[in-house]
Amino acid sequence: MRNTRLIAVLFADKPYSLAWVDTLADAGFASTMLYTARKTGKTQRDWRSAGELDDFITQARIRGLLTGLAGSLRREDVSPLLACAPDYLGFRGALCRNGARGQTLDEDAFAVIRGSILQSTIIINAPRRSSRSTERVSGLIPVHATTCAA
Repeated sequence: MRNTRLIAVLFADKPYSLAWVDTLADAGFASTMLYTARKTGKTQRDWRSAGELDDFITQARIRGLLTGLAGSLRREDVSPLLACAPDYLGFRGALCRNGARGQTLDEDAFAVIRGSILQSTIIINAPRRSSRSTERVSGLIPVHATTCAA
């Protein structure tokens, strides 16, 4: 059997409990992310406050899980979400032609998001929240911060 690492997806636009993070860690998941189930044009930040995102990331890190945020993310979401210090951000529509999920991937859209990530990356010399925080998904920029920005 391959050494497959599982990522559990919780939905930011549906009720969930931080206790689920403990359940996921106990079940052997490597990572958890908040995503949006409904495609209504609302982003992750429309569904969850900076404090809620910070609580999610903190709890997951305490349990040794990598963390991700996704869900209709746009260029303007990059900086505030990177301030939450997730291990990764997930994009779909923002990387497609005309920002439309059903369109093909677009190199210019990739450049816009990549540029936003590079401009928004802030490294704060603060203690890390988890010993596993040095594990990174290849190709992503590690970001360190202590709290989310509203």
